[in-house]
Amino acid sequence: QGTAPEPRAGMRSGHMPGSLSVPASDMLDGYTLKPKEELLSTFKEAGISADDERPIYISCGSGVTACVVASALESLGRDPSTTFVYDGSWAEWGSDPDTPVTT
Repeated sequence: QGTAPEPRAGMRSGHMPGSLSVPASDMLDGYTLKPKEELLSTFKEAGISADDERPIYISCGSGVTACVVASALESLGRDPSTTFVYDGSWAEWGSDPDTPVTT
């Protein structure tokens, strides 16, 4: 949610405007994805429907754990051509003084 202090020097704290928080750790049971029902519930609680055909852009701190969230959505039947991982993620967005940030 962008409320924790940013540990990386020169990086702003906050989050991208309009973003929703679904941590990759909420998708996993150990090293595997949680059962479908739990994933659906987690996304629903965050205000995300796997059935929605609108594009979803996923980010994290560096672009790595965002792939877990994308994989979870695909496991629920979401068309992967409508799900995009922003590989620059917060490392790129938060370090650019010209990008908007919500705190």
